[in-house]
Amino acid sequence: MIYRAEIDGLRALAVVAVILFHAGLEAFEGGFVGVDVFFVISGYLITTILIKDIESNRFSFIEFYERRSRRILPALFFMMLVCILFSWFLMLPNQMKDFSQSILAVSLFVSNVLFWVESGYFEGAAEHKPLLHTWSLAVEEQYYLLFPVFLYATWRFGKNYVFWIIVFVSAVSLFFSEWGARHMPSANFYLAPARVWELLAGSITAFLLQRTGVRNNNYLSLIGIIAILASIFLYDDATPFPSFYGLVPVVGTVLLIIFASEETVVAKLLRTKVFVGVGLISYSTYLWHQPLLAFLKITDVNGGYIRFLAVILALVLGGFSWRFVEKPFREKMKVSRANFFGLTLGFVCLFSVFGLAGHLTNGFDMRVAKNIQDLVKFPDQQDEIAYAACAPIKKFRKEDRCVLGDKKNIIGALIGDSHSIMLWEPLHQRLEKLGIGVLSFSGAGCPPVLDVYRRDRHNSCVKSNLESYKFVRQNPNIEFVILSARWTLYVERERFNNQEGGVEMGTDVFVDVIQDGVEQVNAEAERKIKVLGAINNSISNLSQFGRKIYVVYPVPEVGFKPNERLAKNLHFKRNLSITHNYDTFLYRNRRVRSMFDKMRNSDGSIMFFDISDFICDKLTRRCKTVLETGELLYTDDNHLSDVGSDLIVDDIIGWISDTYEFSR
Repeated sequence: MIYRAEIDGLRALAVVAVILFHAGLEAFEGGFVGVDVFFVISGYLITTILIKDIESNRFSFIEFYERRSRRILPALFFMMLVCILFSWFLMLPNQMKDFSQSILAVSLFVSNVLFWVESGYFEGAAEHKPLLHTWSLAVEEQYYLLFPVFLYATWRFGKNYVFWIIVFVSAVSLFFSEWGARHMPSANFYLAPARVWELLAGSITAFLLQRTGVRNNNYLSLIGIIAILASIFLYDDATPFPSFYGLVPVVGTVLLIIFASEETVVAKLLRTKVFVGVGLISYSTYLWHQPLLAFLKITDVNGGYIRFLAVILALVLGGFSWRFVEKPFREKMKVSRANFFGLTLGFVCLFSVFGLAGHLTNGFDMRVAKNIQDLVKFPDQQDEIAYAACAPIKKFRKEDRCVLGDKKNIIGALIGDSHSIMLWEPLHQRLEKLGIGVLSFSGAGCPPVLDVYRRDRHNSCVKSNLESYKFVRQNPNIEFVILSARWTLYVERERFNNQEGGVEMGTDVFVDVIQDGVEQVNAEAERKIKVLGAINNSISNLSQFGRKIYVVYPVPEVGFKPNERLAKNLHFKRNLSITHNYDTFLYRNRRVRSMFDKMRNSDGSIMFFDISDFICDKLTRRCKTVLETGELLYTDDNHLSDVGSDLIVDDIIGWISDTYEFSR
């Protein structure tokens, strides 16, 4: 196969985009498309090699898989070994358990499946995963495993027949990714069926180039690089991806591969020494960037200049790995086939044993003291919140957990997202003593607001909200409604930054309004106003039907997990703050708090509770996460523990007791 330096230059562009995106550089919010560029390049190169070998009757499965293994595994295994060393000393047991599971998954080439299973409401924890980026390697490995078998088996029917099968499968995968982006975004992102069209776009390119050769077209090659750059700088985490949006960087890459001959302006740029040099080490650099950034997160060393140094170090380690790991193992004269496969099997077994042991020992928890183990194991609501779903209504006949208190005397409803679920246990206990029951209409991550949708899960949330509000309106037995949600996140969209180094992990949450049954995509300022209006209208809607409404103000977000920070202070002998800034909280929540303040009314039909009055000090301007008794108020960076939730529930029960008379 003829070497094309511009392809290495394209690799450089892709890897830099990905790294700067993960490093948090705002200008590169669409840098994630660099992975899609890699997919197209991989599909093109692999298919080109396969076609040449099959047509010349030189194809061998063992040769193909050996070449791929020599290209991918040595640098990957080297990075994993170093990560194991650092994780042993830097990770708390819960983090080490997750890391061990990922070590096992990477060894079996299914890390994309693991990260899909772990994704969802708590996907923010992904930024603490040193091996998260291996999901893309798993997708490629699955393609490498199956595509040669398909090509070899169908080649006898003719090249043209094979080409159109690939086109058909690619089209099906593309339309599946468009559907999946709206209905099952996590699976759509991680799993091969929604990604294979990008690799097959490279395969289609290989077929076309075999017929025509590389063409010389300055205009089309320029359009190609502009398409890639546009997606890097214009896309962000609110862009449904992969989907039809993926056509922009994918088609751009295809245009570059087909039309950027070495005489074109774009090829001359990509063939410069800097681009080619970075492209040569792009794979190893890609391997190193995520562990470096993840370990900075884990150790709470996360300043902007530190991340910049991590990017530079990723390039240095990438160069070292390419020179001393990648290159030697590609040469059969230095490492024979038997020795290479023997080493590969040995490392797979080693990593599998380590991963399984880490899982079974809860992250090798014997490494830390018992009091630290207890802090890390602090009861939280993650499992409960992640799987809780008390809407639509039909589930109430089957799910007792959706009824809080006395099931025989239901007179209230609880509507909200996970910030209502965090009230379940203390509310259930108090309501039982009162002899009344409350139906919980709770869906984690779903804004309990009519006429809005959350882009990554709008179908389920919109439906559950409609049914919940309808049920309350049509059932006169429901005398009061409690509303608790993470209101500010839905309005502001951005995850929380406490301005003291504590930045909430995860992607932004894009919520917008629906008008006349049609989803809107408004300018940001207009979107915020409309979402605020939808919240106001939803609360007013319930009160107009004679229901008493109790609304919980936004819970102060923290920016870190208090139990983990306490554990780090003990384990690493550090003095990280376990309080956060009151003024940052007020500024972050200014829009929602101002609206709620205006909604207070004199007749008491809409009541509000502000937990910041109890956990924030107006003199010191700090908000606490731990009581003086040592009890934790939070289970993570925004959900209250049962102790914290008690403060809200005390006020709710007091309000209910003052408002209604009950037969004991």
